[in-house]
Parts: sequence; structure tokens; C-alpha cells
Amino acid sequence: MADLIWSRRSADDLSAIYSHVSEESDRAASNLIDSITMATVRLSDFPLSGRVVPEFNRQDIREVIVGNYRVVYQLLGESVGIALVHHGARLLRRSDLRQA
Repeated sequence: MADLIWSRRSADDLSAIYSHVSEESDRAASNLIDSITMATVRLSDFPLSGRVVPEFNRQDIREVIVGNYRVVYQLLGESVGIALVHHGARLLRRSDLRQA
């Protein structure tokens, strides 16, 4: 079982997503954050279950899709590092991963 490690960037992303969505509905924001975090739980047991991020084409950088969001993570030996949570409509750049 791999440890999940949320980067500061990914935690900040969740906070920003919650703030944005809660402007319309606190319940929707809570449900979305719950969905995102629950999608990452399986990565402890199945770290290869996400797809390889096409922009990077590296086996160690993967993602799971939750609604409109891409949860990008990196395989780090016995750990899974959640790098960022990125809206799918936005362009994902290599520099986004370096900032994680």
C-alpha cells in the first residue's frame, strides 16, 4: 500500500476549487471535493490505475479524471505524490508540474 502525499499546490488547488464552486452552492462544492479526494484513495492500492498524462508522456506522471478536473500525481517509489488538481479546460504545461 502506497502512502498518499498531497503537495501544498494540490491542497491549495482544492481550496480554490471549493471557494469557486461554493459561490454557487456549498453542497456542490463539498460534494466535488469529496469526489476528488475519494478518487485518490484507490491510488494507495492501485497507483498505476490512472492514465499517463499525455502532455508529459512519462510512466511516473499519471492522472485520474473527476468531473471537469484532472488530478495529476507522480509515482514516488513507495508513495504517490498528488501534484495538482487542474481544470480540464485549462492548458496543462510542464511548468505547472514544476510548481507543485
